[in-house]
Amino acid sequence: MFVSLKSRSVLVPFLLCLLAYVPLIGYHVASSGYNPDEWRFAVGLETGFADVHMRWATHIGHNLILGGQFHDLLHACLTFVPLYGISAILSARAIPDEHPGLRGGATVMIFLAGACHVYLTEILHYQTLALWFTLGLFLSVLAQILVTPENRSISLLGWGLRILLAAELTALSLGFYQSYVFLGFIIPAMAMVRVDRFSNLQIVKSLLAVLCAAGLGAMLYLYQLNGLIRWLELEPYFRSAGVPPTSVLVEKAMFLPKMLYLVYGGSLLGTPHPFRGLYLLASMVALFFPLLAVLVHVFTDKTTKITPLFRILLGSYGALVTLPMVVWFLYPDMFLVGRSIGYTGFVLAGIVFVNLGLIVSSLSPGLFRRICAACGLGTAAVLAANSVVASQLLWPVFRATHDRDVALADAIVDAAGQIPGFDVGRTPIRTIGGAQYDDLAFGSFINPSTFHLGVDMNSVFQVRFGAPAPAGSLPFSPRPCPAFPAPGSVFLSDETLFVCLEASDGPVAFDTCAPFDLGTGPAAFCWNEGLYILAGQSCEAISLETGDIHVTLPQHNRAEELAFIHQVEPSLVNGVCMRPLSQYAVDVSDIILRRRPVPGAQEAEARGRAAEALPLDRVFGP
Repeated sequence: MFVSLKSRSVLVPFLLCLLAYVPLIGYHVASSGYNPDEWRFAVGLETGFADVHMRWATHIGHNLILGGQFHDLLHACLTFVPLYGISAILSARAIPDEHPGLRGGATVMIFLAGACHVYLTEILHYQTLALWFTLGLFLSVLAQILVTPENRSISLLGWGLRILLAAELTALSLGFYQSYVFLGFIIPAMAMVRVDRFSNLQIVKSLLAVLCAAGLGAMLYLYQLNGLIRWLELEPYFRSAGVPPTSVLVEKAMFLPKMLYLVYGGSLLGTPHPFRGLYLLASMVALFFPLLAVLVHVFTDKTTKITPLFRILLGSYGALVTLPMVVWFLYPDMFLVGRSIGYTGFVLAGIVFVNLGLIVSSLSPGLFRRICAACGLGTAAVLAANSVVASQLLWPVFRATHDRDVALADAIVDAAGQIPGFDVGRTPIRTIGGAQYDDLAFGSFINPSTFHLGVDMNSVFQVRFGAPAPAGSLPFSPRPCPAFPAPGSVFLSDETLFVCLEASDGPVAFDTCAPFDLGTGPAAFCWNEGLYILAGQSCEAISLETGDIHVTLPQHNRAEELAFIHQVEPSLVNGVCMRPLSQYAVDVSDIILRRRPVPGAQEAEARGRAAEALPLDRVFGP
């Protein structure tokens, strides 16, 4: 009839987290609508998670277990489990058993700060994949639990089995979402901070086990990825960007303080004030707790040496700097996508509480210990409340964007229905320009519409009206036109429906074109003020079925590379088939075109010179 204090310390945080999850996260996961990727997923496009994105476990979950079907309610219900599991594990590792009330409060605060953080909110908007991505986070934490020290004897065989199991969990985490594997390394960082629980020798042994499990896990991940691809007879076409050059790594190292400021302020998602300021405030206060832990340890343990103090600082600040930043240093570009480090809230809250746990275990009961506990909980509460409120302003942006995209698609089809010869089940659709809903902005973050400028494979017409193929996008129109819904903004040309979402002055004159032939027929590479196209007398001439086409433009001290990939739909414009690519303008002198072949296809290369360029109308002329 009565629940023990120990049981209540577990049950109450669980119920509080569950009660918070349902309205703050679960409801939105089930009802936030589609983003551009999910419109494509809904018709079975771009779901090559294993063969393209190297996420083999996500591929199994989405395509094999759920059959590629959308089960938003299932994701909304089950995603709670990994999010709560992470929070419970981190609080248990941070707060000693002697303080069950503080541990319960830590569980709730870590849950709210991590699960509602704006970076994770963005990835949870991929509601058809939410469960798989959060499982990647949870498994990374479980993997590290197995190889961190425990205050009991473990045989050599036991350690071997733990390393093997941790390696497999690491491989699974990588297979769900590669960068989310790094959250797990907060566990050995927390063990390093807990100088009151683990000796230096235990930490050294544990770190060796962590390294072994991580290395073996990476190998298992690659082996299982390749095994799944062979088993399903997929054609691997990985889009890994490669290793950053040394010059980029040096530039990133110099920019590191600024990037940390952007990361912990929520600026990677354009978070507005006051949320950005509160994120920074909580982060700055969090930096104080390792120093406080060092001071408390010095004054309460008169025999302390320098090593424990070094462990506290290294474990805390090392985790705060390394765990979000390692992804950035592995990426070749200078920017960092917020959702790739969706675990940032868990890292920050976890470091606050592990130092708080060390402080309260070192102090005798009294006023100062109560003040320290209140400060720790208060800091976490600011971080949690800020994340909760910010996420609740972000979720409606996702839903409103979906609703407007649906209304725009319906209006386009209604307008096109008045044009003789249009059949939504047969006629290709191309949009000119793009739609952007500035009034739905969250700070400087504008959620991309499925009609965004340069959209690659817009599947909204397939989902709603059974169109035979995705709609493509062009930066210019075959003829002058006003912006939709003005009269004349929707018209047929070359048996294609063109929709001018923005006003257009008509076709662009391409006076500089380099002819080439990659074995599929005569074609040309043309450029004009940052706009580049592949052009062919027929769409077969610039077909990408046998591989994407990459164009290398050598510069003075580097080479600029343009990639024409299969998502960019070919479009007939006044009798010429084109694939456009908008990018900043660069000097064009020598031109190298290569086809990156799919398996079984032949590599092809062609070269040209800007000095020999011709106007487009002369390339295919008599």
